[in-house]
Amino acid sequence: MNRRGQYSLIAAMLLAVVLVGTTVITYSVIRNFSIEGQPQVLSAVDEINFALRQILGYTVGQYSSVLKVTANREFAYSEAEKFLVSGLDYVARMHPDWGLSLRLENLTLEIKWFTCRTYSLGKARVSYDLPSLGIFNVAYETSCKLGVEVLDVMVGRDSNTTRLLVTVDERDEPLITLGRENFKFYRYWQANTTWVPNFPNSITAFANGTYVVDVPSGIDPEAFVVEVQDERGLCVIASSYSRYTINLSWESLRTSAENYVDARSDVDGSPDKGTHSNFNALKSKDNVFDTLTEAGFLAKKGTFNKQTGVTTQEITGVGFRPKAVIFWWISQASTGLYNSIRMGYGFATEYDDSCQNRGVAFASDDNVGNSNTGRRRSETYSIIILSNGNPTLAAQGKVTRFTADGFVIDWNTISDNKYIIHYIALGGPELVNARAGTFTLSTSSSQDVTNVGFKPDFLMFLWTFTEQPDSNTANAEIGIGFAVSPTKRGAIVACSRDGQSSTDTYRQQRTDSCILLLNPTSGQQDAIVDFTDFLPNGFKLNIIDAPSSQTPIFYLALKGGNYDVGSFNSPTSTGIQQITTVGFQPALVMLATQGQAASNSIGSGAEMAFGAATSPTEKGFIWFEDPDNLGTSDNAMETATDRIIQWRDRTGSNSFVVRGSADFVSFLSNGFKLQWSNVESQAKQIIYVAFGGKNYELDLEAQWTIHSQNVTTAELCIYADVGAATESLMVDVWHNETWVPVIPNLVNGWNNVSVIQYLNSSTFTIRFKGSNEVSDSIQDCWRIDALLLRILPTIDLYETLRGETIIIELLQNGTLRWLGENLRITTQAKPIPPIPIKGIHVFETINSVEREVPFQIEEWASEYRVPLSLANNMSVFSNRHMIVFPVNPNVTKVVIWWDGRDTAKQTPLAYEHNYAITIGSNYKRINNGIVELTVKWPSSGCGKFTAELKKGSTIIATTDFMRVNNAYACWGHSAPSIPIVGPVRAVLNHEVEWPSGVTNCPNFYAHIVLTLPVNATYYTYQLRYLFLKSQDRPRTISDLCPMSITSSTSLAAYVENGTASNGYPTVGIISGSSSLYNYSASCWQHRWAQINTSQTAGFGIMFTTAYNKMLYYFDGSTAKRGALNVTVPSKLIELRPVCPDRVKVVGSVSGHTQEADLCWYGAVVVFDSVSTPIYKRDGELISGLWILVNYPPATTVVVERS
Repeated sequence: MNRRGQYSLIAAMLLAVVLVGTTVITYSVIRNFSIEGQPQVLSAVDEINFALRQILGYTVGQYSSVLKVTANREFAYSEAEKFLVSGLDYVARMHPDWGLSLRLENLTLEIKWFTCRTYSLGKARVSYDLPSLGIFNVAYETSCKLGVEVLDVMVGRDSNTTRLLVTVDERDEPLITLGRENFKFYRYWQANTTWVPNFPNSITAFANGTYVVDVPSGIDPEAFVVEVQDERGLCVIASSYSRYTINLSWESLRTSAENYVDARSDVDGSPDKGTHSNFNALKSKDNVFDTLTEAGFLAKKGTFNKQTGVTTQEITGVGFRPKAVIFWWISQASTGLYNSIRMGYGFATEYDDSCQNRGVAFASDDNVGNSNTGRRRSETYSIIILSNGNPTLAAQGKVTRFTADGFVIDWNTISDNKYIIHYIALGGPELVNARAGTFTLSTSSSQDVTNVGFKPDFLMFLWTFTEQPDSNTANAEIGIGFAVSPTKRGAIVACSRDGQSSTDTYRQQRTDSCILLLNPTSGQQDAIVDFTDFLPNGFKLNIIDAPSSQTPIFYLALKGGNYDVGSFNSPTSTGIQQITTVGFQPALVMLATQGQAASNSIGSGAEMAFGAATSPTEKGFIWFEDPDNLGTSDNAMETATDRIIQWRDRTGSNSFVVRGSADFVSFLSNGFKLQWSNVESQAKQIIYVAFGGKNYELDLEAQWTIHSQNVTTAELCIYADVGAATESLMVDVWHNETWVPVIPNLVNGWNNVSVIQYLNSSTFTIRFKGSNEVSDSIQDCWRIDALLLRILPTIDLYETLRGETIIIELLQNGTLRWLGENLRITTQAKPIPPIPIKGIHVFETINSVEREVPFQIEEWASEYRVPLSLANNMSVFSNRHMIVFPVNPNVTKVVIWWDGRDTAKQTPLAYEHNYAITIGSNYKRINNGIVELTVKWPSSGCGKFTAELKKGSTIIATTDFMRVNNAYACWGHSAPSIPIVGPVRAVLNHEVEWPSGVTNCPNFYAHIVLTLPVNATYYTYQLRYLFLKSQDRPRTISDLCPMSITSSTSLAAYVENGTASNGYPTVGIISGSSSLYNYSASCWQHRWAQINTSQTAGFGIMFTTAYNKMLYYFDGSTAKRGALNVTVPSKLIELRPVCPDRVKVVGSVSGHTQEADLCWYGAVVVFDSVSTPIYKRDGELISGLWILVNYPPATTVVVERS
């Protein structure tokens, strides 16, 4: 509902007038058609009444449109009335011969929105005359109404639905003609804090007006807003909730047992779906993430080095149990470019509880007078490494079994070299079958291969020529092909003749065939084979050019998944290339090319590049070239893992220059993206093979062992980064032998939910589940940093603080703040709908009694950094507003509800206040009845901006603000403003200045916001430094002090110096001076300090953990610059993020050029013998306001119907 401006309203009015005109004209033609026995006068009256009903409908729609934007009923009514009157005028002019005149006698417009039972209603009474027909003073009353009721919500495993009852007119007749475009759900978009529309995937209408509607993915089914609009333009905004309940838990001191996840589990007997990248990363919050990836079709590109001195080698790190693996290699132990060619391809599968291996190899020697080339194939080994062109076998390996995390290779080894082997592992639940096999290519025109054992969805072919398996044969040939359908296939072949005085080499690449054979003794075409169809037990081939003799062909058949084979041309300029013809999001892409323009002809020179990628970091290729017609052979091969494809060209003796080189960037929803660093002036044809899934699912469990006893509070805390996932990640809890949903949609950051009701056994188990598990062709992944179960036995510290107030700010996105820090919400936060501000009410349960309480709604700018005013009660709640209300430890529940009627009036509890405001020539004073806050500035000239907080007649704390490099800010050219004075707090706003600048610190601004809450002995501060980018003028910051507080009271200082194991603060008593800085990991919390006389009168400062950390913003790994300075003799407390003269490691902030928007929040307190200090100890009893910042209340948020 991100609407701005009135242009859309004007357009809506014009469109409605056109629609009215069209309706009247159409109806007029029908009614005036000559029909025997129908009097003209009845026709005229009937036509006028029909037009009036239609115009009223459009009028209510106009009224609704204005209210959605402004919530100003008077303005909306005025605009709607003008609209109706103009419509009446239009109707009067439709038949000039009638002499029609119309008079609007009465118009009633009524709306009730943002509740479970909503409606938009209009009533009009119009009188008219038809002089030409002898009719006068006809009175006509009409009404129109659209009603929507949210009946219930059904939360499902894979989808959520709601039942909506839609009725029309005052008799509430069912409306059953609406389509999915008439229902517009609103999803709160955290990234830009706005409501964005989403249409449901499907709706089902019933005769009684009930619609079963899918709640779009990503929308909380318990807290949604839906706009329903009918054909007349009437709209209604219904909400599944109109009460927003915040339960406060004043647990105070918590003896927290933070239990990170222990292990993976399988409590429901259902196998895992999906993978963890690093499960152990979940056991701490350290910015090391475990990536959860949906399962369906799984693919992993990897490499390994052949081990030496062993016959069995286990390859791990795949992340799943493969069902097939594809290999490619050259005979080298490190990446790079090498002379000679020794390369090959292979694949292995597991079918019928046994492994199948197939492999082919090609070799050609470099720098020989007579060419020395050879080949080898095997039905036993999938990796064949040749050491020369004779050829001679160096090593061969076969897959003997697949494991949960990889596969095992048995080596038959002659060479001890650690050859690099590229592989692709394929698996996942969607890959149903995989089998490697052999068939003999027939010399007839077609061939059925029926020994596969299943109907495949994809085929890959490998071949050499007609030699026997496991035999070294002269004349090198190698080929690779792919097929998905009769129109999606491709093949590449290369051969090199043996024993030739000049090299005689050939190549061929086609995209209309899946198998190409060359005679390796001549280079002539021996066979061309195309793909016809998949058979129930195999596949059918169309043999276009039959081989001269039967030839063995290896195949890899896969069933299950999405596949595509196609081709594209390499670009002629460097940069990004997107291939968007795949039709689904791949999980793997393989590329193959001979580095030539598209052609079906046999070419001279043997060349082939092959590579693959499953992610930007998982990629690799090999390449070779055996040039033609050289007296002395000069060939090369290459392997690398930093590109997906690359090919070269021989430019001279032993010189091969890169011609084309591409890196893999990412997968797209319908293809993939490449980054080209080297290109040619002529485009080259590249064959691609894409692998993906038809449905991706996630079902992964995690488990804790429970050791704690007497647990009173338990929270499941998950730190997530959902990234660009297209579906929500949900979390369920295993309870009483079933899964119970607890988090419907993980969001970025911490997701906390209470799970105390599920801790009824010695283990606690959760599972992650995707929200879209049916026909999900996009493989999503989510990053999780920590899985934490926080168990909290509690001790009540608030018994002595029952009357102390904190001010809570509720933002539109559901965030609850106190002193600038977000309160802990143990359920998922719920956003506030764009409701009219005038309809909001706040109730609190205080000492078990519920009553309506004062609150205020404020409008802020700059992401809640700059206060503007109390919110206009003729506006709607937006991302610039916050609801502000006071609570104390006697409050256990806060209920915010709203009156959705257009006639609602704002309660005086939202704006009437009891503050005393005094304004002088150089001061402004605010009194809340307990303390007095006075801000002062010089009567003339430039001087410091100060604030005095006074309790009684003697306790005064004076604060000087915003010092940089020993220069205090001046109050500037305008007096501070008090833009907000409400029932809960008064807000003061000011931008200070340095008229002459600051030495060595250019390009920054400073801003101050102070608030004086009701019933408080403190004021809060928000002190902001905005550093602009300053590359040309680096800053040196030797002193940064947002505030310096002094008083006339002093005897001793009490400061927090860390937290003891029992949760109480470790307190330091200072009689001289001290700088409290971040000097060790075990003792860095300094969230408060006070200077007092005998703990009965004094002043101090307090802030939350987040802004204690902000105190050390400029700290480096060695330089400890930030400190809280306390000096008793000077009666001084200073907040100093840069304080190099007072800490152990001295050092200014030098060369500071970057932009930074820094804020410090907290409170300045004064107290006397009858008010509460920050810290007080009376024997074993420890009390004070420190509890409010050390242990603020935890909250749960639920939404309810009125």
